[in-house]
Amino acid sequence: MHRETKPRITTPLLGFIGFLALWQGIAFWGHYPAFILPTPEAVATRLVEVVADGSLWRHVEVTLGEVLGGLG
Repeated sequence: MHRETKPRITTPLLGFIGFLALWQGIAFWGHYPAFILPTPEAVATRLVEVVADGSLWRHVEVTLGEVLGGLG
């Protein structure tokens, strides 16, 4: 007999949080310049900025055009 199980999000969520913590730790204690390894916060902030000002879609359009042109 089959028992229905609910999807578990605990393990992936803990894995994602662990990944972010590791990334933050390496960026902070590794003393890497921000242009080599930015912090997760800096990446998230920049993502919000480019989505808000609409420049993300322009960059996606250019990148897709180059990829599809190269494949063609």
